[in-house]
Amino acid sequence: MIFLLRYELANRRSIMLDEDLDKKLRIRQAKLIRTSKQSISFSQVLNNVARIGLEHAKLCNCTYECPAHPRERLLHTDGKCYHVDGTNHRIYSKR
Repeated sequence: MIFLLRYELANRRSIMLDEDLDKKLRIRQAKLIRTSKQSISFSQVLNNVARIGLEHAKLCNCTYECPAHPRERLLHTDGKCYHVDGTNHRIYSKR
């Protein structure tokens, strides 16, 4: 008999995280470890948070109301437009 095993390998990446984000992710990881019988890696937590965030966010296209240059706009989520420099503004429906 031949068994075929399928491995889903992740890509190894180096990223820079701000201190506050690292702390929030570590706290989330600690809570998951306390409530789970499995081991929870930091990468799992980061991947889940990124996956959820990307599902709820969409690329910014608020050209009719956003004063920022199109390259400076990052994404929309929760009724706000977030910019690369960290600023954001509320999104109003187009009339």
